[in-house]
Amino acid sequence: MTTPRAVPVAAATSSELDLTAAVANVMTKVASDRDEERVAAQPKRPSRRNSLVAAVLFAVFLGTTTNALSSPVSGASISPAAEARAARFQLWLASRNVDAFYDSAGVWPESVGAIGVDTGTVAYSRTVSGYVLAVQTAGKTWSHASGDAKSKAELNATADSVIQGGVR
Repeated sequence: MTTPRAVPVAAATSSELDLTAAVANVMTKVASDRDEERVAAQPKRPSRRNSLVAAVLFAVFLGTTTNALSSPVSGASISPAAEARAARFQLWLASRNVDAFYDSAGVWPESVGAIGVDTGTVAYSRTVSGYVLAVQTAGKTWSHASGDAKSKAELNATADSVIQGGVR
């Protein structure tokens, strides 16, 4: 029987050991980075505390919404000045629509309902030279006739005020 002979092993130099250690460190770092990315990509389950907070907030929202919808509105009223301003603004809008129809078609419309004006609140009648619009609110009738410069100026002032945010 023959005995195995020992093979002489060359001693590693320090530079080879440093290179081996550096490669091992890089490989460990790459593996660590992959593990961190994998963990970060996994969806996180919400904690019990977050679920509880969401449930409480939903219950409060549901309760206040139900209460607001079921209780009657009290004290909601429109001031006479705001109602008059709304009526004048509605007249201004209707007059703009009627004038635009005339400018495009060359004739006055048969009814304001045909051009998209609310016929439930705005009364319209054609005259020999134009039209008359009227809105009744709180027992008072507001009107505008085509060609009436004073009425047109008042409607324009009201519209400017409403458009600029002066509605109160």
